[in-house]
This record gives sequence, C-alpha cells and structure tokens, in this order.
Amino acid sequence: MEPGSPGPAPASRGRPSPAPQGLLSRGSRDWARRRAPRKAPPIRTAALSAMVATRTAADEHEQPKALRDAALLTLGWGMLSRRSELANLLIEHLAVEDDGVTVRVAFSKTDQAAHGEDTFVPADPEVPSLCPVVQVRSWLGELRRHGITSGPLFRHITRGGTVRPRSGPRGDFLSPDAIGNIVKARARLAGVSAPGGRAVTAHGLRRGPAQEISEAGGDPTAQGRWKPGSPTVRRHYIEPARGRTDNPLHAARAKARARADTGTAERDGFRCPSLSGTGASCVADPAGPPADLLRPPVRGAGSRSTPPSGSAMRPAQSLSGGQLNTPSMRC
Repeated sequence: MEPGSPGPAPASRGRPSPAPQGLLSRGSRDWARRRAPRKAPPIRTAALSAMVATRTAADEHEQPKALRDAALLTLGWGMLSRRSELANLLIEHLAVEDDGVTVRVAFSKTDQAAHGEDTFVPADPEVPSLCPVVQVRSWLGELRRHGITSGPLFRHITRGGTVRPRSGPRGDFLSPDAIGNIVKARARLAGVSAPGGRAVTAHGLRRGPAQEISEAGGDPTAQGRWKPGSPTVRRHYIEPARGRTDNPLHAARAKARARADTGTAERDGFRCPSLSGTGASCVADPAGPPADLLRPPVRGAGSRSTPPSGSAMRPAQSLSGGQLNTPSMRC
C-alpha cells in the first residue's frame, strides 16, 4: 500500500458482511417448515382406562406392582402431575376421604422455594377402576401389609413381589425416570400409542386431563399448579379448546343447514328456491341485487368508470329462463 493511501474499508477488516435481510427471512421460513413441534402425546380418559385395565395380575407376585401402578396412574392423572411430583410424594402428603384425595405437593417446577400447595383429586364412584380413592386405598393397604405406613408413596418392587428398603442417593423413592418407565410399560401393554407411532410418556398424564378440562370449558391452571395467567395454559390448552368448540365454522355450517332446510339459498341479492325436481327458477329479490352488480365493467387502466356524456345505462333486465341478463352500457 502506498504511503498516504486510504486504509481498507471497515467491512473488509476480517469481519463478515451482514447477510441480506431476504436471505435471513427465507432461512427462517425454511426452518419453520422443517421443524415439527414435539409435544407429549396426551393420555385421555379412554387411554387411561385401557392402561389401568392391564393391572390384572397373572399371579400373586405381580399383584403389588399392579396395585402400585393403578394408584400411580389414576392419582397422577387426577392431579395433572409431573413425573417429578409423583416421584417425591410421601404417604404423609395424602389425605384420603370418601369424596376424594387431597395431595400436598411439597415443591414443584413452579414452586422451587418449597412453599407447598394442596391439590384435591375428586373421587369417581361411577367408575371404580378409574377412581383415585379406590386405587390409592388399595395401594396403601398393600404397603401396610409390608409394614410400611410412612415415607415414599411409590416404591421399587422386586420380581418376587416384595417391597424392600433400597440404598442409594434416592433411597426408597422412585426416580422420575422410573415413573416414566412405569407409564410407558402400561401403555405398551394396553396397546396405547400416539399418532405416528410415538411412544406415550408420563407427561401425557398432565396433558390429557388438561385438554379435557379445557374442552369442557374449564381452566386447568389451578389443578395443574401452573402459575396464574400462565401463557402455556392459554396457548396450549384453552385457546385450542376454544378453537374446537367455538370455531366460527360451526355457526356458518349451522346457518347453511338452516337455509337448506327451508329450501331457500340467498346469494347476491337473489332468492333461489331448491331446483331439484321442482322446475322452479330463480327470481329476483325485491330489494334487488347489490349495487356493485349494476356497476359497468372497467375497460382498462385508462378507461373512465362513468359513461361518457350523452350515453345511457340500460336498466337491469329481468330474469328469463333462469338466466340473468347482465346490464350493458350503450354509448
């Protein structure tokens, strides 16, 4: 470089030049098309019933696991539980009464300070197999048979059907992964799977009832221990449910069916009785067609929208033979 010559432009000093805005936009759109949201498949009532039905034990060694899993599924579904919440429940956290189970959730994803929160899971006496009161009482009775009246609610069970103390970081507590494995195993036994062959996960115990509550017109925020006003609840549960039940197409279709029932369809200012097998033809509505039907067509970019001086507009012709003679302009 000769003395006195200007230095290189700032953009050329080892810094990449910014990408064009259009390229970024196209990249964002392509990424959005390829990226499919991965949501946990919901476990709804029918799937829950099939999964609980697999608890039928082949022998007495399988009976404790069957009782534990039925209690885990029905209680977890009723309290819209996260798997970590189920894994950390204590027997002392339950108050089981005839009308339902009150569960004390000591801490959770939205309660890291461990203030604790109570969730009431109502009984379902009309369907005993899905009733959390029935299933939790059966499991607590099995624990008492093993001499356990306090401590972790859901525990490891050996192949021989016994509940034994365990060592390790979590002691007698099941891990969240173990909770997930129990749910997956029951779903496989029941033949329950999500669209596309995706596996059912423990989070489905939370998404399924949240969807059903929203579709019934309720708000699952409190039952699922979300923060008040949670955008997650609004975006993933309440708004989709309203889109199904209050979709404007429902009203439009109902109105169209009502018109079809009267044998009359109205379009562009004309009343058209049903023509099938009647031989009837369309007749003009007394109010006349809309004004834009009487407006002369535009001839081109430079043409005038009004007729030239001295010209006259023909009046709209009457219907003849079921055909509308459209208005024309005489110059």
